[in-house]
Amino acid sequence: MSIIKFLIPVLIFFIFDSCRNSEDSPNQNFDLLSIYVSRDTTFDKGQTFSSIKVVDKKLLVPAEISLQNKIKILLDSMSSFYFHGLSIEIISIDSSINNQKILIINLKEKPNFRIPESLGSYQTWYDYFQGSTGGMNTETILKESILQREYNREWIDGLRILYQGDSIGVWDHINLDGLLLRN
Repeated sequence: MSIIKFLIPVLIFFIFDSCRNSEDSPNQNFDLLSIYVSRDTTFDKGQTFSSIKVVDKKLLVPAEISLQNKIKILLDSMSSFYFHGLSIEIISIDSSINNQKILIINLKEKPNFRIPESLGSYQTWYDYFQGSTGGMNTETILKESILQREYNREWIDGLRILYQGDSIGVWDHINLDGLLLRN
């Protein structure tokens, strides 16, 4: 099963990559989703530092599949490309608050995770939450990629992220706690 989780995003990437030269926009049978990362940049001849979101990868997903399946492909791709296959599971898409679609996801550690660094470097979510630059990039990948603010078809209105089944809480280098709204 784990090989399938890896192959789906890779297949989607290669489909998009082979179509990229012919046209940059998806046709009527596919939707184009973006995966964002943060890039450090300086302004004013190096006096002002900022981190900005940029599109790192684009995914073509079949237009006719359900919203939940589109999100699943996006999450599996993010996991494979950026988080060494760590689990990002969909808990639900809740519409009970003001008829807004709120996606609830859970970031799960591997079963043999016990304490930070128990599995080696960058094999746990904990590792991706550490450090100013690394934490900021993790926040951008998760928040901006999942919210898809530039995508103009049916999508979620907000996001709630759990870690190991509980509220993600406050960390030094990420801000993913609470309800993250798309607009």
